[in-house]
Amino acid sequence: MKLFKNSIVSLVVAALLVSASAVAAEAKLHAIIVANTEDRNIGPSDALDMQRIQTLMQTISKNTGLGLNMITFHDSNFARTSIMNAIKNLRPGNDDTVIFYYTGHGYRTPSMRERFPAMALQGNQGLALQWVYNTLRAKQPRLLLVMGDLCNVVVNIQDTIIASRAMADVQREGYRQLFRVAKAHVIVTSSQPGEVSFANNTGGSAFTVQFLRVLNQHISTPNPQWSSFMRDATSPINQGSGRMTPVFAIQDSGGGPIQPPPPDNPLPEPSNDDPVPEPVVNNTDDDATGYGAGMIELETSVRYEAQDASWQSERGGWLMKVKAAGADIRQLSVCLLEFEKGINYEGQEKSWQQKRDAWVRRAQAARNMNELKALLLMLEESILYTSQQPYWQEKRDAWLANINQL
Repeated sequence: MKLFKNSIVSLVVAALLVSASAVAAEAKLHAIIVANTEDRNIGPSDALDMQRIQTLMQTISKNTGLGLNMITFHDSNFARTSIMNAIKNLRPGNDDTVIFYYTGHGYRTPSMRERFPAMALQGNQGLALQWVYNTLRAKQPRLLLVMGDLCNVVVNIQDTIIASRAMADVQREGYRQLFRVAKAHVIVTSSQPGEVSFANNTGGSAFTVQFLRVLNQHISTPNPQWSSFMRDATSPINQGSGRMTPVFAIQDSGGGPIQPPPPDNPLPEPSNDDPVPEPVVNNTDDDATGYGAGMIELETSVRYEAQDASWQSERGGWLMKVKAAGADIRQLSVCLLEFEKGINYEGQEKSWQQKRDAWVRRAQAARNMNELKALLLMLEESILYTSQQPYWQEKRDAWLANINQL
């Protein structure tokens, strides 16, 4: 399912290199990987991302001779305090490479000025990606890469094969040039402010997949450079009617520009301030109201197995439409029709196929909230209990009461 990683869609990549002075044999690759694998909507996608990044870390270690120190936070081990402590306690040498990767929900708040979002962590807590970048940058590793695949809003790509036993010499040299020799500061996000970031539970997160695909291309060319690699890796990504536009800025390790960043995309200044400007927004219906919130609540109850495969590539955009619709009857009816279209006939009562055409006509002609309420209730009745999450039978009465009070 194309899932948005709510509130923002962003992959932040920060690559930092300072002078290499440690003995080559002692240099290490420190990797901290954080993946929201238990989320109902994007968990399967994030699990794929995590596996791919773990493979990438092993491949980099194998082809550069860097010893691998990998720490992973996933499933129920997803707490902000634990992640912050791992970052603070990291002690890289000045010839070490440090890579931080996050895949999950993201968000920004009206008070956030930087272009890079915050991670949505366990217990409705958040952590700004720029804090991660600044904190790790202050430790002065030779190379720092901070990546976050998450949404950047207030409120199927083929898999890439990274590792191979028969790694060509040119690819091995490509890894060495990018991760063992290069000196650069880079920060990049998967989507610019106001955009969601797409993910697919059968394919993974769109920007992570694109990043790995482009990386595989660049390490196969002579003398790969971070500047050209990032330009290609941040090409706009279109899925369905949605679009995400990665943005990046880059400097050399001495602070001079390798290429001028856009004027509205300033590079962050080092800081160790603990961020978290505001609590994390809920990733389902906190920023939807009334009817829209009720519709999202019903959609969330539907199991993946009862949804059409195309819905997986459309859900993120649909959620944003619902939240933007407010009380607009016309827009809410469009969202209702899209929601119904995403449910498989097998997930509904057999009689729905005979009722559907009349229901669609009524939805297209709906002009007031009472009509929309009746249509939503009809749709809910058509969905089999076996097509919904187990909690729905207990929650249904309260949901019906809320809809009837609109």
